[in-house]
Amino acid sequence: MDIEFLARQVMGCFTSADLELLLNLNFRRAYERGEVMVSAGETVDRFYLVEEGLVRLDESPPVGPRFLRPGQVFGSTSVLQTRVSPHSVIAEDSVTAITLSASDLDWLVEAEPASAARLVRALATALAWRNLKTPVGAGAVPASEVRLEEPSGLALLYEACREVQKALNAMGPAPDEGQAFWARERIPAVATAYRPVLRALASLLDNADPLDRERLVGLARRELRAVTSGSKLVDRFRSRPTGRAAGWRGFNHIYRNVPEGDDTVGLLTDAWLLTRPFAEAVRERRTIASERTVREVLDRARPDRMVRILSLGCGPARSLGDLLEEPDMAEKISITIVDDDNEALVHANNLLKGRAPRADITYKQTSPSDLTPEAEGFGGYDIVASLYTGDGADAAALGRVLYTSHRWMHAHGVLTLVVFGDAVPDWLLLEVLLEWKPLRYTQRELQDILSRSPFKQSHSEVAPTPSGLNVFLRATK
Repeated sequence: MDIEFLARQVMGCFTSADLELLLNLNFRRAYERGEVMVSAGETVDRFYLVEEGLVRLDESPPVGPRFLRPGQVFGSTSVLQTRVSPHSVIAEDSVTAITLSASDLDWLVEAEPASAARLVRALATALAWRNLKTPVGAGAVPASEVRLEEPSGLALLYEACREVQKALNAMGPAPDEGQAFWARERIPAVATAYRPVLRALASLLDNADPLDRERLVGLARRELRAVTSGSKLVDRFRSRPTGRAAGWRGFNHIYRNVPEGDDTVGLLTDAWLLTRPFAEAVRERRTIASERTVREVLDRARPDRMVRILSLGCGPARSLGDLLEEPDMAEKISITIVDDDNEALVHANNLLKGRAPRADITYKQTSPSDLTPEAEGFGGYDIVASLYTGDGADAAALGRVLYTSHRWMHAHGVLTLVVFGDAVPDWLLLEVLLEWKPLRYTQRELQDILSRSPFKQSHSEVAPTPSGLNVFLRATK
């Protein structure tokens, strides 16, 4: 930054030579975007003069965050008396600051007394301005001469998260009994409180530079976690190995549809999330899969043979559990379940054996998208069904699933799968909060993938589900 400009910003107490001296003595430090310069509760023994960039002070409500620009100072009294910082100080973008401790100042008094005297005057001015409740920093340009910048997208998200936390806390505490009912009654108010958060999230990420987007997602995730960490849905979606698709725990929580939380904010957030379109879409998949699979089995069932079903990606296996609860269904079907998550397979086994102890069920641990027509132990299926394989499969991978399924089917066998449509408005929420980025397809895109498969168009159906949130595919060999 221009030394003359920086010197003018500090009330004219410093000369350009003073600042050059401080820079030459290596009293300068760089901070990356999002880096915590000082943590709340940390002992501070130095002051910081912002040379470049924007710094955020996270103060408690009702004050909220404040921002420091080049030429402004924080920690101005720390060189006189060590103290504990009441708030966190974070680099809003790339920041360079000149920083001195009490021992540095002592040395400067002896080595360069004139510069040290001007520095002490600058710090005294900073303290005086702060006590007068003027903009933070020694020599901040008077308000009439400053063109204030619009708050950054991250600052707006921070403020929205603090406000929703305050609003939700004001609704509590939840009663000891009937917490789920209590939380559901407040969903409209919770949705209203979260609306500014969704707007701020969209403002931050919708038009973000692709090269900078990953960093912004990480920063946004940190802000949202401060509010939503008590939600059991959030916890269960995130309780999976890094890089793995959403696990069965999160889907099972959506199917149960009973809000849970570690505190009032977590409970109310959980209740709100369970009403979001993505949760409705997941529950709709279960209903459609159960109903359609029952019809397919009844159309194919014969006294002398069982209907063979291949389930690709079992998740919590709730739709298969619904199927086995149908009268005499366990005697009509043989099921092979494929999933790469061993815990999901264990959960599926416990659930399904509870429904039908004598049912013919085989479990195979492998990734459904990695299966090939040459895989041993597969083939001769009447029905191939999947609820979640398409969420992590791009067009090429989904095409391979269709090709492999066709090879493994009997004549007149049927493939059914469901994918997210493009009508779900929750994609940023899923990516940032649940760390889940399922793929979505339009009806036309799914038809194009189907047209390149061995299935004939005349024996296939691609249509949105009743809610419009999912797209259903049914193809017959």
